[in-house]
Amino acid sequence: MQGGLLWRRSGGAEKHLIVEDAAVKRTLWLAPILLVALLAPALLSSSAGALVSTGGWSVQQTTPSGGGIRAACFVDATHGWAVDTDGFVWITTDGATWSRETTPVGPADLYSITFPDLLHGWIVGYGGIILATSDGGATWVEQTSGEGAILHGVSFPDVNDGWAVGSNGAILATSDGGAHWAAQASGTALWLHGLSFPDTSDGWIVGDDGLILTTNDGGAHWTSQDSGTDAQLLRVRFLDDAVGWAVGDLGTILVTTDGGAHWSPQSSGTLEPLDALAVLDAQHAWVAGANGTILVTTDGGAHWATQDSGTTDWLHAICFPEALHGWAFGDQGQIYSTSTGGMTPPRVAASGVVDRAWYNHALLVPLTATPGTNAVASLSYTCDGAMQQVSGTTAEAPIPVDARTHANDGGHVLTFCATDTLGLASSVGTLTVNIDTRKPATKAPYRASATRGRTATLRFGIADAKPNGGNATVTIKVKNSAGKIVKTLGPAAKKLSPSLTWRFTVPRSWRAGTYRFFVYAKDRAGNAQANVASNRLTVK
Repeated sequence: MQGGLLWRRSGGAEKHLIVEDAAVKRTLWLAPILLVALLAPALLSSSAGALVSTGGWSVQQTTPSGGGIRAACFVDATHGWAVDTDGFVWITTDGATWSRETTPVGPADLYSITFPDLLHGWIVGYGGIILATSDGGATWVEQTSGEGAILHGVSFPDVNDGWAVGSNGAILATSDGGAHWAAQASGTALWLHGLSFPDTSDGWIVGDDGLILTTNDGGAHWTSQDSGTDAQLLRVRFLDDAVGWAVGDLGTILVTTDGGAHWSPQSSGTLEPLDALAVLDAQHAWVAGANGTILVTTDGGAHWATQDSGTTDWLHAICFPEALHGWAFGDQGQIYSTSTGGMTPPRVAASGVVDRAWYNHALLVPLTATPGTNAVASLSYTCDGAMQQVSGTTAEAPIPVDARTHANDGGHVLTFCATDTLGLASSVGTLTVNIDTRKPATKAPYRASATRGRTATLRFGIADAKPNGGNATVTIKVKNSAGKIVKTLGPAAKKLSPSLTWRFTVPRSWRAGTYRFFVYAKDRAGNAQANVASNRLTVK
């Protein structure tokens, strides 16, 4: 560490790494994809610490020069801005593609960006520079800060009131959108790195040596709070005047529910520096940092789960304007995105029924959902287009049968899906169930004859009304004149046909005389023949 800044050596050159990710605006939870969330968020584990869950992150775009993204912000799931180490501003208006402005807006060392709405934004950085836009980032103008400090963070709860913080305890404030900036007394010479103003009165700042400052009068007076740590704190986010988080070096995560009167440490499961923080609500938050680290909590920080970012880059910013749509930004110029909150969706499976099999009786297909990162809220299923919805992790999907009219015979497509408490849906499962309640019919229209020790050919047929499985399991039994079974052929699968044959060698031990053969059949649904066809076999 040098002068309160973190440094990382790459290719023999030193490079600044302290940056500010954008303030995440409070938003409503994303409406569930299929179902209304019915249960409270579940614990990821019964034990404290970080857990591993498969994430849903992928590279969305890379800056042409590979310049690292220092900071980013979103006002909704489609409109976002980012600044890179070459001084360029990146803009997205669809959340999917990013365009870079044609010329740099300032020096390379831009550390923080914020937009309270779609049009008004501010960037701060090295040398006390403050840039502002009122047209969504199309043009930027420099504002006079009167400060030569390095500004690490900026926060605007509305388009008029804003604050910026930086080196040597610098705090700047404006009440006219930056037309005039004035210094505020921090009471410290420590470097200040992050700040959060959920409204125009209440604010928090974090900095070196575990410093936390707070104000409830817009910065007219700043007082310190006991963080319980001397680790460098880099980011802070407050939902309101009570609930907030702070993160920093050595995997430090702190939380408060009383406006900072009491700060409690949470177990991150990592010692990596954490310098990016996004807070959605009192239960859901994400942090990011060195070595591609991304952590998520769905229970207010009681448990933090590790997500697979797919990179070892240092991630300096993370944004979640909605529960499932998020972005992370790396020091090699990559922009990563997720449409699952980086979380594992639930899984759902059907049991007790074989896909595309045939059945002749009513079914209750058991469906079981397994939680991913969050608890399962509900199951939905459709059979032949009629949707049903149940809360919880299990359900039984009925497939009725009408053996009298055979009205429900045929193929039935069952689809099923689970949704978690955050609205994240599983992949849709599909199961085809075939119903056949009609019995096959056998016939043996021709007599047969054979010489002992020679081949006998038995001719028969099997018919089955549609729908059917296309074949049946056939057994032929040969009985002597006393009615005793002397030969059993099969069982064997035979295609449905009016003209079938079965050949066998007549044992030399049989007596000459009259025998009878009987044809039995069971279709793929398990229906036994309506009749047992038979005919004469003469043995010579």
